[in-house]
Amino acid sequence: MNIELRDIKYAAFASRETACFEAAVYIDSKREGTVTNDGHGGCNDYHPRELGQRIEAYASDKTEDNVDADMVIGNALDAALARRDLQRLLRTHIITMRGGRIYQTRAGRKDMLAELVERLRTQPHEQVLQRFGAEHVLNVMPFDEALVRANVVEQRHGKDDAKKLKRQCRLKAGADCAADLYATKCHGGS
Repeated sequence: MNIELRDIKYAAFASRETACFEAAVYIDSKREGTVTNDGHGGCNDYHPRELGQRIEAYASDKTEDNVDADMVIGNALDAALARRDLQRLLRTHIITMRGGRIYQTRAGRKDMLAELVERLRTQPHEQVLQRFGAEHVLNVMPFDEALVRANVVEQRHGKDDAKKLKRQCRLKAGADCAADLYATKCHGGS
């Protein structure tokens, strides 16, 4: 059974004890219902109610741990939000990895960045890595591989999620890259 969330409406500002969201639940690529949570603690609401029971049965069969339907949905939500966040970053930044840390250039115009990424994809891989002084350049990887490399899945509970993600993904490529892209210096700090 493949459980996926689509049409996600997530409100970080309203998430207090739990994530505040609404999403359509797809099981094996078929829409089965919706799940919501108001973000003030408590369990998710499943519509229809049998959907929650079905996911609960799946969770108890899948593992021996105390995994319930809310944990399965929470993991699916985290994965979907991480996917969305990385897609947004890749559209506006060059993202590299070096020494187990993630770095980014300053935000730039999407059209300039798209042109640069296309040029980088035509160059030999080692030359691209050397240019950025990086072990990986996520923009030139297939998206699913970049998502695994970045490992940006994090907890989505509380007001400061956007700040946490920005801190975690405070990326800096070399100054030569930023000068080439935007004729300016890259972000400093760590």
